[in-house]
Amino acid sequence: MDQLFGESQDDPPLAKNQTPVAGAIYWEKSLFHRMKRTILRFMTLEAMMQTDHGKAVFVSLVGLVPVIMVLV
Repeated sequence: MDQLFGESQDDPPLAKNQTPVAGAIYWEKSLFHRMKRTILRFMTLEAMMQTDHGKAVFVSLVGLVPVIMVLV
């Protein structure tokens, strides 16, 4: 998710007939909601949260949320 955000941050994908500003806001909000669903799934799977990899992914996702929220 971090890679996707980093690659498209300066030039987000736009839907047809969408202004660049509206498209950027829509894209960032959709990324936030995708991350939110993933974080909620992680929180329900206790076994995954016990592993080092699961903890690292969770910290990575949670760390990216404030960056996106500042932009929206």
